[in-house]
Amino acid sequence: MMDAGFARVLEELKTFDHDRYLSLLVMDAAAREKLIALYGLNAELARIRELVSEPMLGEIRLQWWRETVELIPQGETRGHDVAECLAGILPASSLSADDLIRLIDGRSRDVEGGLFHDFTELDAYVAETAGLLMRLGVRLVAGDALEMRLRDTLEKAARAYAYTGFLRALPFHASQGTVMLPHSFLEAHEVELEDVVNGVARPGLHAAMREMATMARDLLEEAREMLATKEARPALPVLLPLAALPLYLKPLLSADYDPFKERVEVAAFRLQWRLLRAQWRGRV
Repeated sequence: MMDAGFARVLEELKTFDHDRYLSLLVMDAAAREKLIALYGLNAELARIRELVSEPMLGEIRLQWWRETVELIPQGETRGHDVAECLAGILPASSLSADDLIRLIDGRSRDVEGGLFHDFTELDAYVAETAGLLMRLGVRLVAGDALEMRLRDTLEKAARAYAYTGFLRALPFHASQGTVMLPHSFLEAHEVELEDVVNGVARPGLHAAMREMATMARDLLEEAREMLATKEARPALPVLLPLAALPLYLKPLLSADYDPFKERVEVAAFRLQWRLLRAQWRGRV
């Protein structure tokens, strides 16, 4: 039976990281608690930007998490469910407090704000957030050696996952005055940032989103081909959320998709079926 703290964090993930939550329900029990703890931390960090009104307040929350993670090896969890879950899984893993602090540091860009100039900057951010999360997850469930062998492929998978997420979240981010698509990329498509934050989708934005969705699709296909091996199968619990991406990318790739009129949503039963099928087949 799952510990109460892990059950509470799992319930939080249902709200704040639904796709990874669904993946936790279908994966082997041996991996579930390890990833509940890691995903729980990631969800706490990802929410900070939405919860604070100014960068300094965000940095204070990030610093609280740095200090909390440093205290975990001493048995101190500050009464937080996520910290208690991490304390339960870290001693038997190869992950250190420094690994988790890197994940925390990667979220500094969230609270600092500002645009990504180009894909080099965006991909560096993805590598230290979604990419690092994926690599640490593989280390937890499949070991350091496999994570090292799969590292380049995991980076492609993380970019596919992140690009898709940025496109889906564009209306929400725009409502908060944030745009995750690189500035130079939008300029090349003659997209005015003022239009985006005001909820106006002109032809250039449609073209930019389709191009980025195509990039995500191509990265996903490359990663899936490399991960469809017997060697990669122990990493499957971490890879399961990738199985949902084609469902999200289909509308994003359509010529008439308007991000401010249509939400890219997929019924939970369709997502769960995709994840179950990936689990049964042993590949995404």
